[in-house]
Amino acid sequence: MQDIKSTLKAVEAFALERGVDPATVVRYATNNPRLYERLKARAEKLDEDLGRIERYLAQSRVSANG
Repeated sequence: MQDIKSTLKAVEAFALERGVDPATVVRYATNNPRLYERLKARAEKLDEDLGRIERYLAQSRVSANG
């Protein structure tokens, strides 16, 4: 399974090498002009959500027995 961050980095590197915008690369690949920005937002939200979960797990005193 591909990682969203590594895929975005690959797209950005590809775009930089060719002198185009990363959104253009994704648009040509998927025929979706807004997907690049959506993927970036999704990656940021995922980081935020995972951080919240990790903080909860680290601070939680809830046990299986209540």
